[in-house]
Formats: sequence, structure tokens, C-alpha cells
Amino acid sequence: MLQNKISLKANIGKYRFNNVLLNAAGIRCATTDELTKILHSTAGGCVTKSATPQPREGNESPRMKATPMGCINSMGLPNHGLDYYLKFAEENQDKNDNQVILSIAGLSVDQNLEMLHKIQDSSFTGLTELNLSCPNIKGESQIAYDFEAVRDILTKAFKFFKKDIGIKLPPYFDLHQFDQIAAVLNDFPIAYVNSINSIGNGLVVNADTESVVIKPKGGFGGLGGDYVKRLL
Repeated sequence: MLQNKISLKANIGKYRFNNVLLNAAGIRCATTDELTKILHSTAGGCVTKSATPQPREGNESPRMKATPMGCINSMGLPNHGLDYYLKFAEENQDKNDNQVILSIAGLSVDQNLEMLHKIQDSSFTGLTELNLSCPNIKGESQIAYDFEAVRDILTKAFKFFKKDIGIKLPPYFDLHQFDQIAAVLNDFPIAYVNSINSIGNGLVVNADTESVVIKPKGGFGGLGGDYVKRLL
């Protein structure tokens, strides 16, 4: 008797993924070695660390702590800069069945537009992820909570960016926020929506030492893992 096989293959637009499991642009995708391991694993592809125009060291350590239910982190967007990840994406886009998604996260509208111009002029033809939801940079707010700013950056971007782009969003907690961001995104030819980033301003305390487990931002950071799954 033949058994039916369940296929985990999926598409985002014209891009085919061997399965639906991908890494997030987060903690363990900052180097080409890490990205290569993901790309050659059983994952459906890899997402690069969200890049800024220039390399960043990020926040002070310890800035990530694994917990029984997931992790808390306040990485501060450490990365090797757009050129580093763009080169990796260009070199690997035609060598593997799995996709490379190039993630960017400028600290301003102008930085994001600067990077999108560079990607538009490059040989990279895959999906670009515009991360508007980095929650753990000291002194910076998330662009995606400012709906007019989101509309502004997308209006400017789509005047020149002709490749496929997805949006990474933070969690929204009020129903009117869902309506507001939907009203913005529906006006643009966005390839996909990545929701959610980690839940910002979480706090994990070591009960034995009565102290926080990460150093930046007084111990506040983004929660991921089962914390998120159980909330949803």
C-alpha cells in the first residue's frame, strides 16, 4: 500500500522553499560560517543577520541568556555590515535549492533607503527583508510602531526598489494597531510579512542572586521561544 507523503515545500511568490522552517534574523546568523551551516542544513533556507550600513559591535555582554522556555536577548544589532551579507547572498543565491533572505535594519529611514539602493544595484535577485522592528537598541525606538513612518519609508522605497521585499514587524497588542498597520501595508506590493520579532521589554531575574540575567538596558530584552508560543 502506498503511503501519502506530506510535503513541507512552500512558496513566497516565485521563491520556492524546500520546507517551511527558517531561522530568524537573530542571534546565531551573524557570520558566514553560521549562515552556511543553516543553508546546508534541513532548513528551507537562511535569513541573514539584519544588517546596518556599517558594522556594529552591539550591546555589552552578557546580552543573551537561554532559559527553559526560550531566551531573552538585548543584542543591540551586532553585525558585519551590509556589504558582508550582500556578498554572501550574491555568492549563494544560485548554488543551493534553499533560499537566502537578505535582512536589513537601518537605524533611520535614510539608512534603510541607502541599503535598499545598494541592493537594487547589486546582482542579488532573492528576497530582501526590511526589519522595522529591532527592539533592543538603546536609545532607539522601533519604526514599525510609527505607522506614518512606515508609510513614508515604503513610499520612498518603492519608487526605486524593483526587487521583492518583505517586512519584519514587532508584536502588536491593540486591535486598532492591527488595522492601522494593515491599512499601510495593503497599499504596497509587499512579498511577505514576518510577524513577530521578539516581545520587547521582557525581564528575566535569577531568583538565587535576585539579579537580572543580561546587562544591557538594565536587564530588559526581547523574549523568544515558548514565551511567545504560549502567549499566541
